[in-house]
Amino acid sequence: PAAFADAAFRFGHSLIPRALERWSPTHRYIGARRLSSTLQQPYDLYKPGAYDLYLLGLVNQLAQAMDFSITEEVTNHLFQEPAAEFGRDLAAINIARAREHGLPGYNRYRRLCQLSDMYSWSDMGHHLPNASVTGYHQMFSRPDDVDLWSVGVTELPEMG
Repeated sequence: PAAFADAAFRFGHSLIPRALERWSPTHRYIGARRLSSTLQQPYDLYKPGAYDLYLLGLVNQLAQAMDFSITEEVTNHLFQEPAAEFGRDLAAINIARAREHGLPGYNRYRRLCQLSDMYSWSDMGHHLPNASVTGYHQMFSRPDDVDLWSVGVTELPEMG
């Protein structure tokens, strides 16, 4: 259950858009507002008719891809106070939560799925973007130490 709550279910954080779009009832784009601004100061939603425009925006706005790219709106500006330069980092929160709950590294879950271990950094290169492998190699001593959530959103999709 912890692996699902702390890693798998959080894959959606890579789907979060940079801005919330507003669209008209005739499905015409009106504009957008930064996600961090909307989360911290949602007062625009209280204006007559604004809620409907944002709801139509959610219907019309293109979804982000599930990948290792996470908008700065939640990695640098989450819950940012109006006068502050930065806010919280959702990716760091995800990783810290999983570590606090004692989740083992990504390879342990590959074994549970009867997949082969990634014994070396070059093994990881067959399943992850090169930039991610390079980053992990700089941060971790060995592939077994890499966090489940981090690799989970970075992993290249399999064919089929």
